[in-house]
Amino acid sequence: MLHTDHLGVLAAQSESEFRAEIARFAQNLGFRTVDALTVVDHDDGTTEFICVDNIGNPDWNAIDPSYWKRDPVMQHCKTSSIPIAWGAQNYRSQGVMEIYDLVSAYGLRSGLSVSSHMRGGRHFALCVHTDRDLESDTRHVAYALPRLQLFAAHALDTAFRLFLPPDDLALAPLSVQDVGVLSWTLDGKSAEEIATLLCISEDSLKMRLKELAHELQCENEYQAALKALRLGIIC
Repeated sequence: MLHTDHLGVLAAQSESEFRAEIARFAQNLGFRTVDALTVVDHDDGTTEFICVDNIGNPDWNAIDPSYWKRDPVMQHCKTSSIPIAWGAQNYRSQGVMEIYDLVSAYGLRSGLSVSSHMRGGRHFALCVHTDRDLESDTRHVAYALPRLQLFAAHALDTAFRLFLPPDDLALAPLSVQDVGVLSWTLDGKSAEEIATLLCISEDSLKMRLKELAHELQCENEYQAALKALRLGIIC
């Protein structure tokens, strides 16, 4: 079953509701601020950025964009789906402490960031920040990171629904078994559990999950299940 936080962000119907839900999640997770960045690479070579945050300082969104081209956390999220826990060391190792001084002045001393890169030039990153040092708080990072990854999958679905045009998706009807697989995935069942229910091998199931994610133009099976929920394929 979906957690209350997940239901809340999935139900958001406006930018303000979306902001309230991601802020509530971040603060419940022990972080002061959050930003969600939706990015679209257009066919003409331009890139569109839609940022929703609760940083609360109008100067934040007026920062010179050239800074972000040298920001190591931003550049990591731009190309990688591997989550990152970051702090001063990330900037120090790249010799860009002046950028760290800039972001930390807004209370962003350290944080966690996750990102997803979808077909059609669509990207999404969710970052939670704190005004304290996370580098020595490994227990909090270990607790928070998997929860952030799971919440981000739900936030991505809502961000794309609110801020981007509808998917141009021509999808052949799914079998009853495929619908069941996506539904069980959304319920949090593991690949092993679903394979047992279907009396097939776990490897066969994982292959089908990858195929379903590809057909639904998603990065992984959980995002595919959420998209199937939004499209009314599962309920």
